[in-house]
Amino acid sequence: MGDEACESALPERREPIGCSECGASFPMDAARQLAWSLGWEKGRQIHTCPECARAFLRSIEAKLDSEWW
Repeated sequence: MGDEACESALPERREPIGCSECGASFPMDAARQLAWSLGWEKGRQIHTCPECARAFLRSIEAKLDSEWW
């Protein structure tokens, strides 16, 4: 019962998953999938690869005041 209930709650995928920024393909290897970020924009699920997520994080960090560090 547990797995069937979880699977039925997932939305149907109509297109391959890729990075919303660079278009990199979502890995099939479960261990590599853990590094990807998942978010929502305007009601749409988006995925971000580790490289793009790292770049966004560095951009945010660069804008913080030095007192944060």
